[in-house]
Amino acid sequence: VIKDYAGFDICQIILIILNCVFIIPWGMDLAGYYKNKRRDEVETKKLKTDCTSHC
Repeated sequence: VIKDYAGFDICQIILIILNCVFIIPWGMDLAGYYKNKRRDEVETKKLKTDCTSHC
C-alpha cells in the first residue's frame, strides 16, 4: 500500500511538472502577446498624435 501511494505521488509530481513545463511558457507567451499588443496600440496612438501635431 505504501509503495503504491509513493508511486501515485511520483506520478502526480511528474504530471504537475509536465503541466508547469508546458502551461507556464504558454501562459507567459500569451501574457507577452497581450502586453506587446497593448504596447503596439499605445505606440500607434502616440504615432497618430505625433502625425496630427506635425501636420
